[in-house]
Amino acid sequence: MALVIMKEKLRGMALLLVMISLALMTSVVADLSYNETIRYQVALNERDALKAEALAEGALNIGRLFLIIQGVIQPQIATYAAMGIALPAYTLWEMMPLDTDTFKGLASGDLASSFGLEVNEALEKRRAQKQEDDDKKKAAKDSFSPPEGGFGAFEGTFKVVTQDEESKISMRSWASDTNAQKRLTTQKLLAALIAPKRYDDLFSGRGAKGAMVDRPSLLANIFDYIDLDEVRVDPYGLATEWNHGTGGSEKGPYAAYKNIIPKNAYFDSFEELRLVHGMTDDHMRAFGDALTIYGNAGKINMLSAKDQVVETLIRFCASNPQDLLVQNAVFIDETTKGWRDYQSQGLGPVSPQGFMTFLDTRGVKVDAASCGSVLDVKSENFKLTATATVNNVTRTLTLITRVVKNTEENSYFRNN
Repeated sequence: MALVIMKEKLRGMALLLVMISLALMTSVVADLSYNETIRYQVALNERDALKAEALAEGALNIGRLFLIIQGVIQPQIATYAAMGIALPAYTLWEMMPLDTDTFKGLASGDLASSFGLEVNEALEKRRAQKQEDDDKKKAAKDSFSPPEGGFGAFEGTFKVVTQDEESKISMRSWASDTNAQKRLTTQKLLAALIAPKRYDDLFSGRGAKGAMVDRPSLLANIFDYIDLDEVRVDPYGLATEWNHGTGGSEKGPYAAYKNIIPKNAYFDSFEELRLVHGMTDDHMRAFGDALTIYGNAGKINMLSAKDQVVETLIRFCASNPQDLLVQNAVFIDETTKGWRDYQSQGLGPVSPQGFMTFLDTRGVKVDAASCGSVLDVKSENFKLTATATVNNVTRTLTLITRVVKNTEENSYFRNN
């Protein structure tokens, strides 16, 4: 009897050991499976990240090609604009958005076919040539093989956003220009940008460290941050003597800051504006889309200028900035909308003279010399932002480029 009980106990102990062993093995296998799944997913993400970055870089190169093309076509568009011909847009990058669908349509011939062009013969020749090349590569045992579907057949999607830096108010040569009149012109443009009463709250005690930074002082702080001397300009000086020094130190407003003082050199990036005393996130949101540190200083491409810049030009071009008309927000809004209708409906020449004539019909007395000095119908400086997505991975690359007579000067920035 005792022997039977002992055998039963041993059998139960063996069963318990087996169950414990199975539980441990299951836990180990599950942990290994989870870890390997994570490693596998990380590897896939790394692969897709590489693909996405390459796709974004390729998209930037396509965008650069478009800008070189627009350098040839844009003068003709400007001619049409000056003749008062209605167009859906007055810049090539607005007429033809650059994204995956557009590019694949160009590569496949679908876009050309949609315009009634006969491209079947050319496509057939391309397919025959590809087949011939593939056969030669196989015969030569070449390891490289073009992607299935040929040029334009890639995995993922991309979009390129083109921003015309000369559609904005440029501070490019504001502090370094030896011409006092040009420095004053930039100051007047900036003053016209921040003048509307809807921005009053930004200049009523919401500056850095809680200090009140009014409109003239903010402009003086920006100028002092990038000019070459240590002497503060007088924010309230006469217009013709605006950038003369007062004898005070530029470092005064930065006494409460840690490791921030005027740079006395030009901005390295647009975000560096945030370091200027009195410039807050609210200011950047309010005025960032209308400002640039690139571009052609003192010139604005009116073909691509957005509403906020058009509003600024209306106030700037007025011979009397205190005119009740240009002080009236409703009038400014109506005039801006009227200019958009003027452009889209071909109501007259879209040119510097056309803009001044339009303002005259609205009852604004124009300072033709000042107004004409800042208006242009061409651009050379652009910001390209390419966003590419492959599966669940997205990469963004930014390119600042200057295109002059089919040559380029490029600066790259990686966003993520």
